[in-house]
Amino acid sequence: MHRVLLACVLVLAASRAADAKHARYADNGKSVVLFHEKPSPKGTVILGHGFTGKASNWSAYGRLLHNKGFDVIMPSLPGHGLVDKHGLPDASRVPKALESDRYETRGEAAYRLARTRKNSVHVVGFSAGGDTMLAVAENHAHEQDHNGDKVIKNVIALNAFLQASSKGAKVPVNWRLAQKAFNGIDRVTGGGASKAADKLVLDMDPHHRRFRSEDAEYSFKKGTFGNIVALHRLGDKVMKNRAKLRDSRVTVIVSKDDIAHAPTSKKLANDIGAELIELDQKGHSILNNGHGQHSRYRVLKTITERIERP
Repeated sequence: MHRVLLACVLVLAASRAADAKHARYADNGKSVVLFHEKPSPKGTVILGHGFTGKASNWSAYGRLLHNKGFDVIMPSLPGHGLVDKHGLPDASRVPKALESDRYETRGEAAYRLARTRKNSVHVVGFSAGGDTMLAVAENHAHEQDHNGDKVIKNVIALNAFLQASSKGAKVPVNWRLAQKAFNGIDRVTGGGASKAADKLVLDMDPHHRRFRSEDAEYSFKKGTFGNIVALHRLGDKVMKNRAKLRDSRVTVIVSKDDIAHAPTSKKLANDIGAELIELDQKGHSILNNGHGQHSRYRVLKTITERIERP
């Protein structure tokens, strides 16, 4: 019996040590900004990271774009990149079920910073960052510079978190019905379903593989169902306002087998006439090195080509 207890303690200690190792790559929720001395004539690129990640997930690619002459902003999504008092990844300040507007607020702050450069803006986002950047693009779709050109030159969404109840999206019927039922109960109970969702702890690790990059990894393992609900609501808002992007240059990149998000992303692309690129990579995290350096390189090469075109 004592040996069993000792073994359990050792396994737990090893697990916490591994988490602490990952947590040392946390960036304390800080955004990363790479500006040239003078505003770049190529424009400013805003790179939004994914759910459970951190701003510096984009650091290597951000430096590449900066070396190519772009100004670059990598905003930290609200509540991300943080650790608790034990030095472990912490999700306690990630937006709750009724706080989806915090993502949009963070995206708007990055956009305002970009506009101080008085140049064009390119918005790029992966997963939750894709939702955030799409929302920003919708808010400023018709904004023009002093030459009468659109301020936002490119909108690129990679596996955006659009697991929404939008009609016409080929998502499983039971998912759509479950989401509608949840929203209906929430209205009747005055937010009761959302409050319950905020208390329901979820293990994020099986569903959101860590984003591996040269500066290692960071990912919080425990969150709540409310964190997911917040992203669904942001995704729903993006889909409701998608018509605003019909005259914008939008590229939607999806994994063919990302059944939770690809169907609604495809609908978004089809409804607004956006460029749709379907990749063979499996799963949601198409920027994860787990798919191989070649796959990651192809995704980033595709983004770069879109940003650099006239």
